[in-house]
Amino acid sequence: MRTGASEVRGLTGMIRSGWPRPLAAVCLALAVGFTGCAGNGSSGGDHGTSVDGEVALPRDAYTRMGYRLEWSSRTVTGRGAQVEFAEAYPDYLLTQDEGNTVALLETSDGGVRWSADLAGDLERFVGLDRFLVGGVQRVMASSESEIYLLDEKTGDLRDRQRLRELVNTRPLVTPSGLVIFGCPTSVVTCQDLLRRTRMWAYGVRGAVDARPALLGGGVVGVVSQGGDVLFLDSVSGSGRGLTRIYGGLANDPVTDGSTLYVASLDQSIWAIEPYGADKVRWRIRTESPLTAQPQVFEDTLYITIPGEGMTAVDTATGVKRWSNPDVDGDVVAIRAGRPLVWNGRDVVLLDPRQGREIDRAALEDVDMIRADRMVDGNLFTLSASGTVKKYSPR
Repeated sequence: MRTGASEVRGLTGMIRSGWPRPLAAVCLALAVGFTGCAGNGSSGGDHGTSVDGEVALPRDAYTRMGYRLEWSSRTVTGRGAQVEFAEAYPDYLLTQDEGNTVALLETSDGGVRWSADLAGDLERFVGLDRFLVGGVQRVMASSESEIYLLDEKTGDLRDRQRLRELVNTRPLVTPSGLVIFGCPTSVVTCQDLLRRTRMWAYGVRGAVDARPALLGGGVVGVVSQGGDVLFLDSVSGSGRGLTRIYGGLANDPVTDGSTLYVASLDQSIWAIEPYGADKVRWRIRTESPLTAQPQVFEDTLYITIPGEGMTAVDTATGVKRWSNPDVDGDVVAIRAGRPLVWNGRDVVLLDPRQGREIDRAALEDVDMIRADRMVDGNLFTLSASGTVKKYSPR
């Protein structure tokens, strides 16, 4: 597959659900990197196409957002199926389509190492991850009732573990080898993949729809739709702290390692600590329920507040540093200290000190953006039909 001038003409920009691209010229430049193409199933051997020198574009088009296009490829999807999940790592990219075909792509050149058909398309999956089992890396695909462990090199199924509860959040994998899920049945559950058994389960008030967050010291932060904010020991499942807010979440909580930041449907942003008598460090009230995904970087919490736009909050004090009413969406990456915001249409680069818009680009045929690390990492854009492109920091 090649990226040529005809592909550029059909584009105005690039990025979504997570990463970068610039203005007019920038639009075309990154546009080149963000067109879509349907994927066909194959079990490996397909390689992406490097685009260096293939398309005559302004050189500064990529540099304005701080990236360069490395390759264009496509993942494996079933007939008519769209990409549903994607996770990026330094050495490979994982994708899963609606029909539950999982594929592994090499990040070096976009080649498909393998693809594997798991369960039928009626089984509901909740996410992908990877897991170190007995010193061997495994790919983990989690459905609402089972965990599938695949060989990282070949895609062969190595283990399949039944869960004792139905789960409905993306898995949280801990360094100690445990996988933690939230459940619709007002339970948080922990599976030990090495022992192939449930380690513990903890009841809460209301369903747990938001992915739990891992704080320092092996503490897990959980927010239920009933307003429970619970801190648990990830190994034993014992409680470490509990407070309550006034609503559930339409996003996931985030952490800087010591504090849990919660943007709630109760029209508040909360900073909550696991220990101490007064666990709520600060609270910001807003005029509307919060649905955007918050992101924390160093001492700043970024979140779109309805009516105020993208807002930067000092994590220590809860004071708003700035708001930009012309920018909405989620911060999907940090490039050279500057936040990149994606709203499903445009990607915007912001000045971290004042919130001023540095650059903006409209994107087409990009439905997901993933980074192999949040700060100055490589970016991968994906279309629903399976086109994948890699952008590396310059």
